[in-house]
Amino acid sequence: MAKQFEIEIKEASDKKYLKVFLKNKDKISEVRDRLTDLPSVGTANITQNNETDLTVYPAKTYDITETKQEVEKCLSIFFFRTISINKRNNGFIGEFA
Repeated sequence: MAKQFEIEIKEASDKKYLKVFLKNKDKISEVRDRLTDLPSVGTANITQNNETDLTVYPAKTYDITETKQEVEKCLSIFFFRTISINKRNNGFIGEFA
């Protein structure tokens, strides 16, 4: 399966956070909503810099590595499901993803 996302750990003012880059930005709002529901995520924001991406801050009781692992797992499941449905429906994702 082709890589659908990239995650980087960043730091500003001694606070660590994640930058999440998506290959396909069509579902960025849905991805943000799913990430916000994770226990290890305090906040997930859509940010516009050189490109549109997500900035994810860990919840207070979580380490950045725990948050990164949970975000990776969530995105892997999300994109695997989206691609699987896409293949089964001859390219139509519609409301399934």
